Amino acid sequence: MVDTNNWSLHSDYRFSYFGETNITILNKCVANTFGTRKVVGYLPLLVNQPFRLQIALKTNDTFELTINGQLYANFTSSSPPPLQVASVNVYNNVSLQLVNVPLPKASVDAAVFCLSLMGTNLADYLCEANRVLKIGGMLLVAEVVSRFQGIVSFIEKSLPLKTGSDSYNDWVSPPAPIFFQIWVFDVTNHDEVLKLGAKPNLNQIGPFTYRETRRKGNITFTDHDTVLYREKQWFVFDRSLSCSKCDETRNFTTVNLPMLTIANLVQYEYNVVKDIVDFMLRLSKEHLFINLTVADLLWGYEDSLLKDAKTVFGLFNISLKMDDKFGLFYQKNGSDTGLYEIYTGTDSLDHFAEILRWNGNETLDFWTTPIANMINGSDGTMYPPFIDTSRAYYLFSSDVCRSLEIRYVNGYELKDIDLDRFVVPSMVFANASVNPDNLGYCTPHAPENCLPSGILNGSNCQNGAPVIFSLPHFLYGDETIQNRVDGMHPNQEEHQSVIDIEPMTGVVMNVAKRLQINAYVHNISNIIDVQNIHDYIVLPILWLNESAEIDDKSASDFKSKVLNPLKITEGVKYSLIAVGGLIVVVCLICVIIKCMFYKKITKMSVKLATCDTLPSQRETELMPVTETTPILQGS
Repeated sequence: MVDTNNWSLHSDYRFSYFGETNITILNKCVANTFGTRKVVGYLPLLVNQPFRLQIALKTNDTFELTINGQLYANFTSSSPPPLQVASVNVYNNVSLQLVNVPLPKASVDAAVFCLSLMGTNLADYLCEANRVLKIGGMLLVAEVVSRFQGIVSFIEKSLPLKTGSDSYNDWVSPPAPIFFQIWVFDVTNHDEVLKLGAKPNLNQIGPFTYRETRRKGNITFTDHDTVLYREKQWFVFDRSLSCSKCDETRNFTTVNLPMLTIANLVQYEYNVVKDIVDFMLRLSKEHLFINLTVADLLWGYEDSLLKDAKTVFGLFNISLKMDDKFGLFYQKNGSDTGLYEIYTGTDSLDHFAEILRWNGNETLDFWTTPIANMINGSDGTMYPPFIDTSRAYYLFSSDVCRSLEIRYVNGYELKDIDLDRFVVPSMVFANASVNPDNLGYCTPHAPENCLPSGILNGSNCQNGAPVIFSLPHFLYGDETIQNRVDGMHPNQEEHQSVIDIEPMTGVVMNVAKRLQINAYVHNISNIIDVQNIHDYIVLPILWLNESAEIDDKSASDFKSKVLNPLKITEGVKYSLIAVGGLIVVVCLICVIIKCMFYKKITKMSVKLATCDTLPSQRETELMPVTETTPILQGS
């Protein structure tokens, strides 16, 4: 129950909208917590005549009286009792009187409560307000937003990365399960492609599902609101979450990327060099297509061709930045993706979780323009709080060696939590003629070297291997790319990358990063295996989906600590607005009725009306002798 024993206020006067000049207000807001309280135009009908205002307030509370934008009085109570009464004469002079007496029934003209101080006893406060308010008195609930401010304060205190905090522990070792799914493309007509230049026919196989574990290490906090770290990743195959015939040992036919890399590196060399390389390829019996297991393609396999190529390339001073073992994710299982430095949010949350440096550098060197080489955004797992859906956000992906823009598309609900869904828009991989900012991704730097929309040349950050990145099934890609192979079926829902962010905290609660890895296959003179390729083919090898979703326990904790208090505040706010509107209507009706009744009584008895409106002796003493312009003269 609400303790009302210390609710005290002195009031000797009746209140009326007509003629009376005394207003009594109970103020239950604490200045130390919420600052100066403003009472704005409670009774506009009285601004043209002197009146007396009494306010009950907590010790050390600060009060400010404003009517129609005009400041009339301000003061601070500092007497020992916990609840005091300030008596203010408004207009020609201001006086302050403090008393401490019980608050009688029907004695208050306006009760001002702070929602943040009402706790869960809202009903008790409303009942007590009903007891102390006069008929026609006003109930005003201030600081409805204070609980929202409480949530803001909670976020500002709990979100920054500090050793030992919940956010820090979840950041070091994410509790949500992470899945790494792979779909490979089996080239079913490889002989026809090789001998006749036929269009490759692709059969998608998958998913091959891995459980991914991440953990950050080598964590070092700096003195300028940043932290350095490395994050290791481990992948364990989960047969139960894979397709019925999906096993790591399953064989399929794909492009021979080591052979293609070797051929690509000599395309601009003298013919004699290309002839030697072609002879080496035929001697090794390596061809454009190769039969591999899924595990070999992902995690690596020994390839003698790479060792032989290094020997030949050494004779002509050609650099081959590849080991004797090749795999698309070779050496990534159990290793990290570089040294990151991000903002912790300790000093400010404006750039929370954003990457300042990667591998010690604030910019990249893979591309040809400053815009393309910028490191923007976070790693895609956290963002600054209070998401603005009208602006773009970014994530930096070391896999594709660039920053990717994400844009809001719609709201999304997950486990009763409202989220903002962001996606990688089509403009990110658009041709430079469509998106001029992408000119820096054309290598060499010239418009004629720009690839069609929907694909990205990744060879610069893949040790010279002719790797092309795209969204799965060439989603948003130019039709010329899609039509050069059979088996592509782009679907926005299945192939679009999505990031679902909780807008208050900026925490990513659902993510699906989808990427396709392709090989750039084209005709290279003197290399027999690609002689029948017409123009070029962007040949899909595999596509992946790296996804994570908040677990049930974390979702429940988030709702209880953040969402539920906020929803209560919002509900109370709109309920009070509705109730306030109803009270205004009722009061207006009462005023009209009273006005009609007052006029009727006035006509019947002038003497009675004069008696009813005559001020008492004490009121007369408190009112000014002459009417002057309202100026604050004292406090």
